[in-house]
Amino acid sequence: MAHTRVCEKKERQRREVEELTEILRETRKKCQRQKFRTESHDDGQAPGPSRAVENLVNPITIWAVQDGVAIRENQDNDIDMHGSSARSHPSSVDFVPASPDHQHHDNASDGVNDGTPPAPQLDDIKVEYHPHSRIPSTIQLFSDFSRCRPTEDTMPHSASPWEPFRTRLDFEVAEIALAAAMTKDQTNRLFELMRRAASAKEDFTLQSHDEVRTLWKMVSERFTPFETSKISVPHQGKAHEYKMYSRCLWNWALDLMRDSQFAPHFVFDAQRLYKFNGAHFVQFIDEPWTANAFWDVQSHLPPDAKPLAFILYADKAKLSSFGTEKGYPIIVRIANLPVEIRNSTGVGGGRVVGWLPIVKENSKHSKKTSFVNFKNAVWHESFLKLLETVIVHSKSGYWFDCWDHVQRLLWPLILILSADYEEQCVMSLIQGLKGKFPCPVCLVPQDQQSVFLDKHPLCTSIQSLDILNAARSTSTEKEKEQQLKAYSLRDVENCFWKVSHCDVHQALSFDRLHTNNTGMWGDHLWSELQFWLKELGREAVVKIDANFDALPRWRDLRHFSQVVGIDFNDGSAHEDISKMIIFAAQNVLNRTDSELGYLLLCCIRCYVDLNIYAALEVHTEDTIAAGRDALSRFSMLMDLYIKESQPETKKSWNFPKKHLLMHLFDDILAKGVTWNYNTKPNEKMHGPLRTIYLRRTNFKDVAPQILHYDHWLLTCDD
Repeated sequence: MAHTRVCEKKERQRREVEELTEILRETRKKCQRQKFRTESHDDGQAPGPSRAVENLVNPITIWAVQDGVAIRENQDNDIDMHGSSARSHPSSVDFVPASPDHQHHDNASDGVNDGTPPAPQLDDIKVEYHPHSRIPSTIQLFSDFSRCRPTEDTMPHSASPWEPFRTRLDFEVAEIALAAAMTKDQTNRLFELMRRAASAKEDFTLQSHDEVRTLWKMVSERFTPFETSKISVPHQGKAHEYKMYSRCLWNWALDLMRDSQFAPHFVFDAQRLYKFNGAHFVQFIDEPWTANAFWDVQSHLPPDAKPLAFILYADKAKLSSFGTEKGYPIIVRIANLPVEIRNSTGVGGGRVVGWLPIVKENSKHSKKTSFVNFKNAVWHESFLKLLETVIVHSKSGYWFDCWDHVQRLLWPLILILSADYEEQCVMSLIQGLKGKFPCPVCLVPQDQQSVFLDKHPLCTSIQSLDILNAARSTSTEKEKEQQLKAYSLRDVENCFWKVSHCDVHQALSFDRLHTNNTGMWGDHLWSELQFWLKELGREAVVKIDANFDALPRWRDLRHFSQVVGIDFNDGSAHEDISKMIIFAAQNVLNRTDSELGYLLLCCIRCYVDLNIYAALEVHTEDTIAAGRDALSRFSMLMDLYIKESQPETKKSWNFPKKHLLMHLFDDILAKGVTWNYNTKPNEKMHGPLRTIYLRRTNFKDVAPQILHYDHWLLTCDD
């Protein structure tokens, strides 16, 4: 039914665009006739067309910059669904904005008539494209600025998108059976009932569950399938073999590039966006291609190359209720797609592309350095299978005939690695919490993680590789371990070192879900606040719960009747509690009754401000500066609280998730806003995988069964 609604919506939008286009054509003709009559009037005094009429005749006027000269372009093309002129460039999604030095006004006094660029207006938007794109900078009024998308009527339509199913009804019934995870007997019974109820208007022809499986298998061949490979890793003089399930990552990306539904939305060239504030242009950042890392990578590629940027996520997921059965999915997203597509669960959104093996714990070797290194080696050898084709093409690029029949030199890169702290330690191969340098991004000493004022040298892949090679060249095993421990590294080769233009330490990104919501807040600030509430006694706890229950209900904000002492595993619940705690606790934790509790509440107030800046969907130079100020205020208050409370609470605040806040705004500048790399959209995909495990497997050798069914769901979504 969802498929039907989508089709109907697209058809309705297509008709609206046609009607609007026809209205504009008629308006242009009418205005041209009026202008002709006015100019040929006998007395010559009749007024010309009004400014509003001129704007209808030429709906968009743009100043483009080419070879340092401002050129006025009047767009008379038919407009698309967004009301912008239908212009396109073969190598990127069209934007309609521009450069700080070249502006656009319609007043003759601003210099339009003599060819000089007019003065900028408040809120004008400018886009500066990467020099390799050879696209001139453009500028546009804020009201006209939009990220233009191809209209539906420019895309090819299939008369029977449900094929190889014989009819649309066949497909929709089979889709329900698949989504509901119906058994073979249930499916056959449903088909029998459908045939009995079939009307004369449309035939229902499916006969059995086996026939449906055959059709799903035929459909699934349109997408890159999963393959099984074996890896072998030595430990204690014995080779251990594991199975790795993966799609060819490169072929999966090319599937999207061939799809006329998603390929037009790809953005291949880095851009810098600016907004005029009345005095100067202020840069703003949202998508990955508007940030620094994308720009820097394209600068190091050949002039014709177009970055194809991957966002990779990996983490263990509990499949069974008690966690005895686990899965280890790898999820990929394409950074070149806009966030509304990229963070969805449809064909263009997150997709399971790999399933890592899980090494069982061995009580004989557990927690030994050699066994921990062995588990990390299994992870990287397995992940290497997924990256094989990307590694090859990251060195020379890949010429590809895209959906629009334009050949592009695609250059793959790993732009973002999205993971929680524990997984980041595995990806970067550092020794983690107890290492001398526990941060996967920089060389902060283990005892200085709670200090925000100091800057520390950044880790690099080249440095890590040199340290590993130097350690392996030592004469004894003891010397090797000492050298590696000095830099908190493991004796394992990193699979990401093989990918050109990828530094694993810089690709690792701030995870707001685990670092802020369940980490800094849930495990520390919230836990500490409850300590002071319990110190005040039962009445304080009861009053906090009563205050939460009395708070008015609000859209997209969870309502709590009880919070103190409840163990919440949901990061969204923790975030909602942090938003409301100031209102619920301000009349309980006061200076008179609990001086340190009140000081902690002040710290939490600053933390909430900081988390708001971390969650913004668009950042400017000003908001980043304000966010850094909020971080500084939070740091100073926390230092004061830690100093004052240490004798009573004895709590250590020297942990990685507090330190990782230091890298928050650097990541925003490098890779865009936090929803580009937050783990939340990826962790949501664990739920459907758990459902497949519970409903569609026999609970034995579950990985191929889950991936097989997930592949069918991908086919169904398309």
